[in-house]
Parts: sequence; structure tokens; C-alpha cells
Amino acid sequence: MSILVLGGAEYIASHAVYQHIDQENEVIVVDNLQTGHEEAVHPQAIFYKGDIRDKAFFKGSIHPQGFQSNKREVK
Repeated sequence: MSILVLGGAEYIASHAVYQHIDQENEVIVVDNLQTGHEEAVHPQAIFYKGDIRDKAFFKGSIHPQGFQSNKREVK
């Protein structure tokens, strides 16, 4: 299962990301790093640095089938 976690670089959400990855789920994290830290993101998570309020960010990251990545990358 693929799970999208918004704000996943923040303290509480990053723990949820670790739990989901431990359960062998694919986890996609979107965070603008205003209050979160990239180091808190699980290394197996797919990470997008961006703001969900930014339409250009979402147009470049999301397509009808979901996010465009199967590896960790920072955009």
C-alpha cells in the first residue's frame, strides 16, 4: 500500500512514517521543512520538499496515477 504523509518531516508524523515503513508500506512524504527536518524522514520514504498550497509544485509532482517517483528524491 502507498501512503501519503503531509508534514512527514515533523516529529510526530515522522514516527508514523517509520511505523508504516516497518509494516512494509511505501510512504511518500511531502513537507516544506518550515518546522520539520529532512533528517527526520525515513531513508526509504519518497520525499518531496514542497508546500501543498503551491499549485505549481503539485502540477510538477502529481499526475492521475499519483506521485511520479519510486525512489527517494528531493524536489
